[in-house]
Amino acid sequence: SLTFPDISFYIDECQVEQGGSKVEIIKGGCYSKALKVQPTSPIPARQNSSFKFQTFNIEGNESEEQFIICKIRICTDSCNNPVNNGS
Repeated sequence: SLTFPDISFYIDECQVEQGGSKVEIIKGGCYSKALKVQPTSPIPARQNSSFKFQTFNIEGNESEEQFIICKIRICTDSCNNPVNNGS
């Protein structure tokens, strides 16, 4: 795998989409406590980043499919990236 010593990344945003509805589970690098979203890898990450959350169904949607759509932020070590779920 290719690595760059001064580059890191973190999950900036994630949402669950079901039918026409969307629910944000990560916003601005912060993980939703109400939806029990938790990082399972270091923040920021060098090679991979992961999280877990309790599954849920969006009320009023007949679709059985859900999609998770995420955006990551790539940063140099000198930029202001979060170092844990609270900052």
